[in-house]
Amino acid sequence: MPGCLEHTGVVTQLIREARENKGNLSVLWLDLENAFGSIPHKLVQFTLTKHHVPSRCRDLIADYYSNFRMRVSSGEIASSWHKVEIGIITGCTISVTLFSLAMNMLTKSAEPECRGPRTNSGQRQPPIRAFMDDLTVMTESVPGCRWILKGLEELVEWARMCFKPAKSRSMVLRKGKVVDKFRFNIADTAIPSISEKPVKSLGKVFYCSLRDTTSIQSTCTELDGWLKSVDKSGLPGKFKAWVYQHGILPRILWPLLVYAVPISTVETLERRGSLFWCPAQGSLFWSPAQGSLFWSPAQGSLFWSPAQGSLFWSPAQGSLCWSPAQGSLFWSPSQCSLFWSPAQGSLFWSPAQGSCGEMIRGVEFLPPSCEPGWRNG
Repeated sequence: MPGCLEHTGVVTQLIREARENKGNLSVLWLDLENAFGSIPHKLVQFTLTKHHVPSRCRDLIADYYSNFRMRVSSGEIASSWHKVEIGIITGCTISVTLFSLAMNMLTKSAEPECRGPRTNSGQRQPPIRAFMDDLTVMTESVPGCRWILKGLEELVEWARMCFKPAKSRSMVLRKGKVVDKFRFNIADTAIPSISEKPVKSLGKVFYCSLRDTTSIQSTCTELDGWLKSVDKSGLPGKFKAWVYQHGILPRILWPLLVYAVPISTVETLERRGSLFWCPAQGSLFWSPAQGSLFWSPAQGSLFWSPAQGSLFWSPAQGSLCWSPAQGSLFWSPSQCSLFWSPAQGSLFWSPAQGSCGEMIRGVEFLPPSCEPGWRNG
């Protein structure tokens, strides 16, 4: 969803700079309990008035929300219709915008309690970052974080909503290290620290180690499980390819965006994804510890590479290459050339170039028909 990557990127950058510069930072990840189903309609009307929305538009929205009815059915039994006075409607396009507008009003009202942290470039960040119902409070001092939390708690209580301490998390950095001696409370209930349990915010998991190693390892493990499940599903090859392209691949791309994944790990993920056969594309790839096998009827090619050599054959391109530890062989009808080079000598033949040469123990022999400028590779 647009905005998640930007929100997570700023939070990650501030945490990384505080760790590298051995600075101080206090972070709160707050979760609203049943946020979409508990926002009052009167709060929406109050927000529209504060933002100077024309009265005709406000009356139209009020009439739209005043006629909401719902009922619950179970089998053949159904309840009577009930009027919905709180909460936004799932699938309604305007409800999402109105919810964001109301939450923005609440967060902006609590910002004057304390200033936000400053980046290495000198830019001052806001102390509260909100994305729908996910709120992140970041300050350089613990008292400032407490003041903002108290202000948010009062505003949310005024709006007849509440936070859920069990799903919220706290983290305090002192000289670049996580400390657990500071605690934050919501309605006399302590907020768990990130050392007790990691927190997942907008698709990224934050650990007390402040590193992405655990998340990257978890992504590799999940990829193996998904690939094995698809391989054992019994589906035809083209359906397996569709599941990989539209189901597995998008799930792998998101961790590559939000985590600092080394290029070696990315190559490992590519190799794991190539261990499976895809009839839809007409290809087979097998890579044990000592070699690899690739076969593609669609492209007309065969490649095999054990620990000591390799073999490549392509009818589409008309070429054959074999390279053990002591030599190599290449043949291409399209290019009309042959090259063989063992440890003690070499042979090259190319009708296209009209030349043939042999080198044994560093001595070069050229036939009379060879061109003067030809050299053995």
